[in-house]
Amino acid sequence: MTQPRVSAATTVIAAVLGLLVVAELVVRNWSLPDTVPLLTGHAGPLEWLFYLVLPVLQGVLLLFGTILMVARVRLGRSLAIVGAALVLVTPVAFGVANGRFFWQVDLPALTAVLDYGTLLLAAAVIALAALPATGSYLRGGGHRPLRAASPAP
Repeated sequence: MTQPRVSAATTVIAAVLGLLVVAELVVRNWSLPDTVPLLTGHAGPLEWLFYLVLPVLQGVLLLFGTILMVARVRLGRSLAIVGAALVLVTPVAFGVANGRFFWQVDLPALTAVLDYGTLLLAAAVIALAALPATGSYLRGGGHRPLRAASPAP
């Protein structure tokens, strides 16, 4: 039994949103002037995890997930959902580790837009990538349209 296909428009929108999240991750995490030298000199395992490993992992999963989604590979949706879920979970885990969440801190406007915008886009990627299907599937009330049986050979 095959799953109904998601429309190309939904796939493209989810992929574009995923790429926007990747771009925001790059801007936020890699445009800081002294991030890597600071990490190599004074960082512990938690700093390495939250500032180096997770941002790269999130970006890679989302990037490959969106590319595979556009190529209509089923694994792409799963990778995009996992990458976007990591984007949502990481700030909370970082807050638990530090005892201070980013929404409790006064942020400059651009930082707030990047932080909250990334979370909203990640939630949208999850919602769109998790859609069961569109088009005739939804018009049929969530049931696949019946196909005529093929004649016996």
